[in-house]
Amino acid sequence: MTQNLENFLNFLLEQDNGPGADISHIVNEPKREKIPVSKLNLFKNEGYHNILAILKKATKEEIDYWAFWYLHATRHIDELAKTYDVPKPVAAAVTAVLSPNLSWKLNLLAAKRVMDNWKRKGGDETYPSWDKVPAYKTNVNKATKILETGDVGIVKGPKVTVFFQSLLDPEKISNDVVLDGHAINIWRGEKRPLKNMISPTKAERIAMNQDYRKVADLVGLTPQGVQAVSWYIWKSTAESDGAHIQGHFNVEQPGDEKEGMEESVNYDTFFSEAVQNAYAKILKA
Repeated sequence: MTQNLENFLNFLLEQDNGPGADISHIVNEPKREKIPVSKLNLFKNEGYHNILAILKKATKEEIDYWAFWYLHATRHIDELAKTYDVPKPVAAAVTAVLSPNLSWKLNLLAAKRVMDNWKRKGGDETYPSWDKVPAYKTNVNKATKILETGDVGIVKGPKVTVFFQSLLDPEKISNDVVLDGHAINIWRGEKRPLKNMISPTKAERIAMNQDYRKVADLVGLTPQGVQAVSWYIWKSTAESDGAHIQGHFNVEQPGDEKEGMEESVNYDTFFSEAVQNAYAKILKA
C-alpha cells in the first residue's frame, strides 16, 4: 500500500461510525522490508521456479497469515451479510467487484459504505449516508446494482470471479487461483506496472494455474494459499532496476537452497503442523 493510500485509509477510518462499521478487529497483515527484484533469481516465463523463489522469502509468520487468509476473509463476509441482512453471496459479490487496487481493510470499508448508502436510500435512517466511497466509481455502481437486484452474475472477469468464489466458499474453490496482476507478474518473472498489463492468453492462464498447483503439491499448501503467500511477498518487492536475469533454470539441479533465505523468528511452539510442514518443504524445495 502506498503512503498516500494508507493516509487516506486512516482518514476514512476516523470518520467511519456507521452500524457495524468498525473494522479495527481485522488483523493487520505482517510488515516486511522491500526486496529488490534483481535479488529474487527470477527467469522469464519460468512460472514454477518463480513462484517457488518467491515462497522461499516467506517467514513462518507470513505463511501462517496468508496461506489461510481466505478462511479468515470469508468470516468477514459472514459479518457483512449479517450486519446488512443480505445473503452471503450478495455480500461476497459486492466486496469482490469493489476489490480492484484496494487493500483488504479498504475493500471492506468500501463495501460497508456502499451498503450503508443502499440501506439509507431504502429508508433506514439508522445507517449513514456517505459522499465518498474508496473505490472506482464504475465498481461502486456495480456493487449498488448487485444490492438492488440480488444478481451476483454482475461479477465478471476471471480474476474477480475467482475472488468472489474464494470469499464465498474458500474450501470449495481452494484449488483455483486468483490470477490478478501480481500473480501474473510472478509467473512471468517481471515487475511490470499493473496498468495496461498485457492479459495472459488462454494457454498462459492454463499454464499459470498448473504451475501454482504444482508448487502447492510440493509444499503441502492449497494453490489458493500459495497464491496468497506469494502475492504478499511480491507486493513487497522493489520496482525493477532494469536488470533481467536470462536463461533456463534446471529444477532438477537447484543451487544452494538456503542462499538468500530470510531469517525468521522461531515459532516452533506456536505455528500449526500444517504451517511447520509447509515451511520445511519450501526450504527443501
